[in-house]
Amino acid sequence: AEYAVYPTHNVSALHDGSLVSWFGNNGKMSVIPQQGISVSKTVTQAVSGAETQFEITVTIDGTDFTPAFLDTNGNALSGISVVKNNSTQKTIVTLNLSANETVYITNLPTGAKYTVSEKASNYYTPAYTNEAGVVAANTLTHVSVVNTPKVYGNLIISKEVIHPFGGNLEN
Repeated sequence: AEYAVYPTHNVSALHDGSLVSWFGNNGKMSVIPQQGISVSKTVTQAVSGAETQFEITVTIDGTDFTPAFLDTNGNALSGISVVKNNSTQKTIVTLNLSANETVYITNLPTGAKYTVSEKASNYYTPAYTNEAGVVAANTLTHVSVVNTPKVYGNLIISKEVIHPFGGNLEN
């Protein structure tokens, strides 16, 4: 029987990844970590009128694999767009994340390069950690996307009108 464990980020697991365990023919427990990436979204400060869902694009080299998508409790996620472009040999994953949400993308091939980006926002500037890398064997790499509000300056304009003839114009 197969058994999967998907830890939260507060749990220190082997290779910082999920573990899959099963009993082999010899009756002993075998453990193999999942491999892929986890993508987490953080918003440092909410902005009135700003979006609450953020479009994240993950581009992965290769098309000969089927990624799996899980939440932090190990539940399978659906409704995530996966487009395989055979001419460029890239798989494009598009998902929407809210603040403080994480998605695990597993079943990625060892050695595949990946990049993570976020759709531009009028309200936030994203900062990334591990936004580009290579999928390592038996490793789950954490990618972080942190949004901070865009800062706009203030501009004060004043106008002073001085009559060309000077003095009092009453008489």
